[in-house]
Amino acid sequence: MTESTAPSAEQRVTPGPIYGAGRALKLGALALVAGYGFTVSLPHGDNLWDFGSFVASGRAAAEGMDPYRVDPLSLTRLFGYTYTYTGTPNLNPPVSLIAFEALSQLEPAAAFRAWYALALALYLAVLALLARDYRDRLSPPLLAWALSLGGLWSTLALGQIYVPLLLALAAAWLLLRRGRWLPAGLLIGVAVAVKPNLVVWPLLLLLAGCWAAALPALLAAALLSAAPALVYGPGVYVSWLSALPSYGGFGVATDASLLGLTSRLGQPSLGLPLSGFLLLGLAGVVWRHRPPALHTSSLAIAASLLASPLTWTGYTLFLLPVFFEQRWTLPLKVAAVLLVFPANLVWQWSLPSRWQLAALGSIYSVALMLVLAALVAGLRGRQGQERDGDRQHEVSGAEHEHTGWGLARQVWQKGR
Repeated sequence: MTESTAPSAEQRVTPGPIYGAGRALKLGALALVAGYGFTVSLPHGDNLWDFGSFVASGRAAAEGMDPYRVDPLSLTRLFGYTYTYTGTPNLNPPVSLIAFEALSQLEPAAAFRAWYALALALYLAVLALLARDYRDRLSPPLLAWALSLGGLWSTLALGQIYVPLLLALAAAWLLLRRGRWLPAGLLIGVAVAVKPNLVVWPLLLLLAGCWAAALPALLAAALLSAAPALVYGPGVYVSWLSALPSYGGFGVATDASLLGLTSRLGQPSLGLPLSGFLLLGLAGVVWRHRPPALHTSSLAIAASLLASPLTWTGYTLFLLPVFFEQRWTLPLKVAAVLLVFPANLVWQWSLPSRWQLAALGSIYSVALMLVLAALVAGLRGRQGQERDGDRQHEVSGAEHEHTGWGLARQVWQKGR
């Protein structure tokens, strides 16, 4: 028997000076990105960004007017550039109006600053929850990356609602991880009611056989989505559905959806068919492979962002649990790098020409496609590992006959 030349466990995990220098460089770069994002996202002046659209929508709902009209408080400028269309209405579904109506009772500028602080605190809470459950994978670079995401600082700068939604999504994720299907499903239903494009999540869970979470999610989403009809009347849904196609921002920079990508490439008619083919193909893959609940959830979140008519930078925050759960293969590493690009710089660098809009403005679209490709490849790899495991089980069973217990059984059978 020859002596093994493999390094010991201690030798394998001891970092060298090059590793330490690379880690320090990585942390320093992420700290600079996070610091820049924090600086440019701080509220200043009287510009309320998207938050103004929500306040205006809540005021209109309280006064019995159309909550999806364009109001003077609605966003008309983004990152210092005026929109080519007239303002931005609230595009969130009617269930959001209940919260926006309460919000509209506050002084807008003070409420915006309070909302910024609350959203940042909630994001840190999400990180704490994920860090607790994934402590075996936790590292300073991972936390620094999570605090450097372009979607985080864009969300805070605009006063968007994505961080509270991320909290519900992350809590549902962790409940799925523990096999608590009913509360996980109810929280998924809340997320779907607020962002209907996430309906892909419970539908894929249903195809994967996780009906104990999928059915409560669909039921909760349906009930919550129907509640505004009792408060504002059925006409509010007509107003909301009418506001979506009249919106003029499809295909602008930082829209990470397939529709946004094809619009920037000058082929907007391809966006919706491609989204449909993507969802149908993924449904077939999930039905065939029946992946575990968390892998199905990863696929669903990534696909829902790509197939959504609009996927702003803040939507990419929903991928945070996916990056904590998955092993970072090369496609995920590249996607992680792309996701930290500051949204305001992507927007500004995309303005000078059409080719810059198509290339630089599609950074987040490319990141989403890389994430989905990595997840599908991981699904095929998982199937291969399961086949190898079955073969190993059969071999070990055969080898067992040559062990002491196997020989003893043979002797016993001969004696009988």
